[in-house]
Amino acid sequence: MQKLSMDKNYINYMKFFVIGDLDQAEFFLKKSLENIYDDDDTISMLLQRLGSLVYLKGDEKQAFELYDSSITLTKKSLISLLLYAKFLCYESKKYHSAIDICDSIIEITLSDNYPKTEMEIRKDYYLNEAKKIKKECEQAFKNDSQPNPDASPEK
Repeated sequence: MQKLSMDKNYINYMKFFVIGDLDQAEFFLKKSLENIYDDDDTISMLLQRLGSLVYLKGDEKQAFELYDSSITLTKKSLISLLLYAKFLCYESKKYHSAIDICDSIIEITLSDNYPKTEMEIRKDYYLNEAKKIKKECEQAFKNDSQPNPDASPEK
């Protein structure tokens, strides 16, 4: 099995993504996904990156399908859940869904059944990040729900 950091397709994806060539970035990311990785966390991360990429290109439906596939693959991987919550809150503005995922992360990290995998960081990191994202989503939802005093009234 090849390490992701040594995958030339993944490296090319990053290069093209940074310069803003999303079509080439997508091409190389899909090529990277064709490699056989034996851990679900790596595949999940690649699916999430592809989801974010196609979202940027305007395909919201496929983006959510890719994120859902990622979450299904890794079940309760805190990395996958956290990245999905960030995507929902900061990119797609689906605050309620992001809050639900943050609540799941908080519940998992506070439980005795914390699923520690090779790629996981300390659980307090996930707990703190989930709380931060949840708070930001709640604030963004509140701000979006309030009328804009600068907006001109409809006639």
